[in-house]
Amino acid sequence: MDFLSISSAEISAFDIAITYNQETIPSIQKFFSNFYGLLTNRSIWFREHETGFIDLALKSIINRGVCLENNLNSLGITRISSDNNDQFLPMRKVIKDIRRLTLVKKKTPSFPLTYYYQFANFDMASFEKLLLESSVGNILYQITDRSCQGQRISIPTVVKTRRVFKKNKALSILESELDAQRIIAIEYYSSILRDYDGKLKGPHTSLVVGKRFNSEKKRIEYLLRNTYDNHCLGNYKGPYDQRLECQNGYLWLPKKILKKALIDIVYIQQERAK
Repeated sequence: MDFLSISSAEISAFDIAITYNQETIPSIQKFFSNFYGLLTNRSIWFREHETGFIDLALKSIINRGVCLENNLNSLGITRISSDNNDQFLPMRKVIKDIRRLTLVKKKTPSFPLTYYYQFANFDMASFEKLLLESSVGNILYQITDRSCQGQRISIPTVVKTRRVFKKNKALSILESELDAQRIIAIEYYSSILRDYDGKLKGPHTSLVVGKRFNSEKKRIEYLLRNTYDNHCLGNYKGPYDQRLECQNGYLWLPKKILKKALIDIVYIQQERAK
């Protein structure tokens, strides 16, 4: 499969986030620790990285190769229990629990597991083995590595990331990239998801995966693939604005509102041969 033919909706956002946290955040942490003595707190592994380095995240995944959603579902994963009480859980809860289990198994290796998460290429035994061999800092990276083993799609070296801040130009590029079904990320103030008219705050990153013309309201709308699970209840800061149409966690956002809150866009571009 050619990377440039892949729709952004097919690429695992979870894999991009974990690759970013594992390969980019430690480098930034190391830089500031070495030169300024800052960011030495190990709790960095437990932080939610809302935005700020999406171009670096894409560069990391370009080097590693992309993994698709059918190998690594970003919305959630099924927890397989020994009592047959299987349950699909949102990824946010899965991440928190896997980190907890890693700490528990480090402290008490004999602690009995009664369930595992059904990532590709895992069963109960291999999941437990990984918990024992990994640290809190790399357990999720190890999971993505095994789940996507042999399935990663290489990205040609002529593919580069581009970042655009000027809003009109950014929206024009967003339109053309969507028409070509290519991956595009936006950095914006997520407070608009809870209140159209409120103060702009809370920088956040989402993927834009579609657009439409709403004939009833006579406006262009963009489909945001958000990272707050697959429900429409809102995020941890509050419920979504009732004027937003939500479908399984995907949000239709009016162009006017997006332009108001937009910080920048980041997209992947194929360089012309020199």
